[in-house]
Amino acid sequence: AEAGWHRLGDLFVAYLDGAVRLDASAGSVGLESASAAAAAAANEKSSAAEVVDGGHAMIFLGDLRISELKEQLRLQLGVRSEFAGGFLCVENRETGAVVLVKKVGPGEVLLEGALSEEYFLVRSMLYDQFIVL
Repeated sequence: AEAGWHRLGDLFVAYLDGAVRLDASAGSVGLESASAAAAAAANEKSSAAEVVDGGHAMIFLGDLRISELKEQLRLQLGVRSEFAGGFLCVENRETGAVVLVKKVGPGEVLLEGALSEEYFLVRSMLYDQFIVL
């Protein structure tokens, strides 16, 4: 399988799903695909590792700057927003829809609001701030 490489500053990153295998006789280390690792585990009748087929949880890489998100919402979508109580508050005055965005810690962002057009627009702009693996 091909990895989806993304540039993050001076680095290239990708999500790889597999198992590291040590070949002691050859003195090498390799990475097996998840399906190969699952087959090997089944052959060895090992219950030590459970391999789940399918996708993985989204991983967000990068640094969120809420002030940049506020500016992008204004420039690209014409959406006005204000900082209030530690949140970026995005409100559609016509529909009353409100979306709140808050950076709650390193690598942690809180996005709250009713599922509305504004919510999905803000979420999309928020995701654009990151590399998503």
